[in-house]
Amino acid sequence: MRDETYFLPFFLQHYRKLGIEHFLIYADRCSESFLASLLREPDVAVMIGNASYGDNFGSQPSGRPKRLTQFLKETIPDSYLPDRWVLTVDADEFLILPPPLQHIGELIQILESRKQYFSFAPMVDFYPAKLSDRNYDLSLSPFAANRFFD
Repeated sequence: MRDETYFLPFFLQHYRKLGIEHFLIYADRCSESFLASLLREPDVAVMIGNASYGDNFGSQPSGRPKRLTQFLKETIPDSYLPDRWVLTVDADEFLILPPPLQHIGELIQILESRKQYFSFAPMVDFYPAKLSDRNYDLSLSPFAANRFFD
């Protein structure tokens, strides 16, 4: 996260409701005030970094550069959270479980029963009804303000 002041409360509320109990947030060159808001959360641990999104961290098997997000997705779970389930999302990404699932634990049980120890989800972008509505009242949740998707 980098100064995601708008998304932070909605992000934490959404994932807590899904049953996420611990958050590890990589703070990407955040302001002091945003960093302080992260540190006030009792279930949030913060990793502070100075790397930028475009920085290279070696190469992918294809030879293309490995960017910060890919490096973090591969390194953090193996190094700091071995043998645990890890959900990797950006501040503006909200996992929607398929009905009838309501809790992340239910999804984990299904995956483990199938001996499937990882999963991917499609990304769906949401928008307001009109482009001119994109500057909505920031007290509205992203779900209330952006009801249309592609």
